[in-house]
Amino acid sequence: MNRKGDTGNQLISLTYIFLMVLIAFGITAGIFIFFGAEYQFKQVDSDSLNLKVVNCLRENPVDDGLFKDFYSKCGINKDVVGNYSKIKICVGSENCAGEESDKVKFVVGSDFQSCEFLGVGGNNNFAKCTKNVVEFKGSSYQIVTGSNQILRRVG
Repeated sequence: MNRKGDTGNQLISLTYIFLMVLIAFGITAGIFIFFGAEYQFKQVDSDSLNLKVVNCLRENPVDDGLFKDFYSKCGINKDVVGNYSKIKICVGSENCAGEESDKVKFVVGSDFQSCEFLGVGGNNNFAKCTKNVVEFKGSSYQIVTGSNQILRRVG
């Protein structure tokens, strides 16, 4: 038997095995990325909604007319906010999330008490909330916004 020419065939078979392992790893990594965990943008949604409400209060005169036609004046989609978010605006309140009196000027959604829980930060099942206090013409407005929108996983 003459085996002097087999070294080239063995070298090609090692390259073939390396390429097959590399392709298998790529396919596996792609599947894990595509069907991976849910993305959590609740805090970002809540922050951006709060910023939009604060800008709306700064740009428009704050009166009952603003709160009656809030969505169109602030450029907020009523369907999206009604289904996945919550907004509460209080005047002269220290704790707007727990407030249930005449200090509440505008409210969309419910369960604002969950914004006060200490364990909300680590639990992704609760809505993420953002609080902001803004001064306008001698009045203090506390704005609480929250988002409970979950992005769907594919698959």
